[in-house]
Amino acid sequence: MSRPLPAPATVIPITWPFRFTNGPPISVAAAREHAEQHGVAANTRFEVGTAQDFPGKDLDLVTFFDCLHDMGDPVGAARHVRQALKPDGSWMIIEP
Repeated sequence: MSRPLPAPATVIPITWPFRFTNGPPISVAAAREHAEQHGVAANTRFEVGTAQDFPGKDLDLVTFFDCLHDMGDPVGAARHVRQALKPDGSWMIIEP
């Protein structure tokens, strides 16, 4: 299981980082525990969802870390990201 770094929630404390996964609920519970241990649980949120149905509109930034290549419908995911971003928003994709 990958673990999100707590850095965004500590460096920019006014942000509300979300992490969506389609993995088992235990991974969400582990992520919440990890955030609590690092003191960032108050301004982070972890949910189960897919790249085509995560909530949000007028987002400044959406990030995908080492996951786009595993998605069954990467084009659909890209379409949803584009709809969720502000006109000047950014989509950061990290792939191996």
